[in-house]
Amino acid sequence: MPYALPPPSTFALFDALKATAATHYSLVDIMATRPHYEDKFRRLFQERFGITQNLTLLAGRYRVADLRLDANSTAGLDAWLAATRALGGKGTHYIGFADEPNLNYRDYASYQAIFTSMARQVRSDPANAKAGVRIVMPASSRFINGPFIENAEDRRGIDWARRLLAESGDSIDALAWHEWMVRDPLATRVYRDSVRRAAELVGLDAQGRPRKALLLDQTNMSSGSSSQPVRPGRPITLHCGGPR
Repeated sequence: MPYALPPPSTFALFDALKATAATHYSLVDIMATRPHYEDKFRRLFQERFGITQNLTLLAGRYRVADLRLDANSTAGLDAWLAATRALGGKGTHYIGFADEPNLNYRDYASYQAIFTSMARQVRSDPANAKAGVRIVMPASSRFINGPFIENAEDRRGIDWARRLLAESGDSIDALAWHEWMVRDPLATRVYRDSVRRAAELVGLDAQGRPRKALLLDQTNMSSGSSSQPVRPGRPITLHCGGPR
């Protein structure tokens, strides 16, 4: 979703899409100094467009995807939490600390320190959970395979998720990842396989549903700002349920 109020000329498009879920970014260096910056458009997305299920990835301006343990990140997250509480407790608001950490951090330990600190910050106030805030673990660059960098075998999303579950499972409500370079929008077997592996990782309940929500929140044909085309009349539907 855009990180600004969309112009009224786009409202008809949102109405036609009838979306109930979306992915947002929150830029900690903006929120740290302008804590109400997101209020108007987040409320518009929820109240006017009916988007009540969302996942927010914390990042910084200028494509800085890796957060740091500093006062800026802490203040930015605090501002986002306050803004979410002000939305009135409607829907579910997943929060992910950093964007594609298995791509952007130098190693797992560096990200694990960020995750532990920020998860503690969220959990410290029960009002956050009451407002629908849930913690998602790493929104990784691909899941079964590693990102498109050297030493990808050491950075597989599934491996980082497995370690984080073992260390901080009680703080984690959902698992998220991004699929890259699937050139055929109808090649849904790729998504099916990753969803199955994710479900195996978090485990299934007595009804056969994942014990944690599974959120495949980006499907990108390539890098950049181009969107992935889907031919009219051939929708792709993925249902990745889990506890809310």
